[in-house]
Amino acid sequence: MQEKSLMPLVKPGIKIPGLTKEFGNLFKKERTPKVEAISITLAAISLFFYLRICGSQKKPLKSMLLNSLSGLTVLVTISVISGIMGCGIAVNHATVFLSTTLGIPGVVGMVLIKFIL
Repeated sequence: MQEKSLMPLVKPGIKIPGLTKEFGNLFKKERTPKVEAISITLAAISLFFYLRICGSQKKPLKSMLLNSLSGLTVLVTISVISGIMGCGIAVNHATVFLSTTLGIPGVVGMVLIKFIL
């Protein structure tokens, strides 16, 4: 029985996207240390204010957990039904951070920004 190759016949010297090592570097976004430092600083400042606001309530731990869980639940729900809505939010570090700190208003704000842009 003759084996069929899944690779197409390619002339030597032609690079196929996805099969060469050089193509993988095309999609890597290199961040400068300055941008990462600014992002970490802003995240630390917002986390400080979040803890300060939740700490001023009667039950701060319960408040933080309910706020975080409600934001994550809405984020996951929107990402699941994004095909129906036509506007999905990518689930990454930034969106998870915003949804846990800001809760439902943060997720609604991200959806509005996505529709506007």
